[in-house]
Amino acid sequence: MNQDPQVRLGPRALARSLACFSSWTLGARGALAVLTFLALVAGPVQRAHADKLYFAGALWPIGRANLDGTELQLSDFSPYYASGLALDPAGGRAYWVEAYSVYSMKLDLTGTKQVVFTFRTNPSTGLAFDAATSRFYWGDDFGIWSRSLSSPFLQRVVRGHPVYGGDVELDSVHGKLYWVETSGYVNRVNLDGTGLETLPLTGLLGNYAGLYLDTMQGKLYWADPAGTIFRANLDGSNQEPLFQIDGGIISDVAVDSAHGKIYWTDAHTSRVMRANLDGSDREDLFASYATRLAILVPEPSSFVLAALGLIGLAASGWRKRRSGSNSA
Repeated sequence: MNQDPQVRLGPRALARSLACFSSWTLGARGALAVLTFLALVAGPVQRAHADKLYFAGALWPIGRANLDGTELQLSDFSPYYASGLALDPAGGRAYWVEAYSVYSMKLDLTGTKQVVFTFRTNPSTGLAFDAATSRFYWGDDFGIWSRSLSSPFLQRVVRGHPVYGGDVELDSVHGKLYWVETSGYVNRVNLDGTGLETLPLTGLLGNYAGLYLDTMQGKLYWADPAGTIFRANLDGSNQEPLFQIDGGIISDVAVDSAHGKIYWTDAHTSRVMRANLDGSDREDLFASYATRLAILVPEPSSFVLAALGLIGLAASGWRKRRSGSNSA
């Protein structure tokens, strides 16, 4: 019997809880002091695995490397075929789909792999993980599904619009889920299953094509079967080709927008590559049968974001008190 991992409060939920509790008991200034201290402590922990490129594929170890391809590190086991890869930097875990199960291991790739849960029916593909709610999303021949890390109950998000080999990506900022349908179209939907849209992208993606969402920049990246890498707004508008990989069969892309770099896996050459966003300065990083990429770059700690929010709360309270004293 598979045993679920211990229930863990996500960092954003924890930050919100601490913000409310500290504000109630200590006032805005006290809450600000508490969360600022926690930001200094928790920030380095969440950034411990940043600036890393993770990859998974068929009969090839789960691995990671620095963003320039150096310090290549491989795990001690190779999935038969990893059809989805998701990272949880706050929880320190990497997750992937392999046939009928979701597995996990530490982000530093040490230790053994663990079965998180097993699918009841069809083998599944694509995987996204929402760290704020500790919830997984994936697809299969019957549509899109969801499951909490702490609960065995499945939730159907979308009926139909099957996924076979395609990618599933989460936009937690705007509460949207994206996936590549078996037909090659890219769909998106609200996390509760409402608002289903087929994006107006020209040309179909391959069945095994990957997506990358740069939610901070509001951009969607993908590649078509001919080896052209594209970019568009998250709603599919303003589509533009970035560059062409001659003879390439691109199965996934990932973007480091802070440094203006794009990464891709080339199934034709079995290499992981990177270039500037305009296609210049192309680099051959390392050999791999990777079909899925995931990238970790430094992001603000949730405690930092909560502390910044409380700065506004404290300032608002100070202005109200000052206004009241002046009127008196």
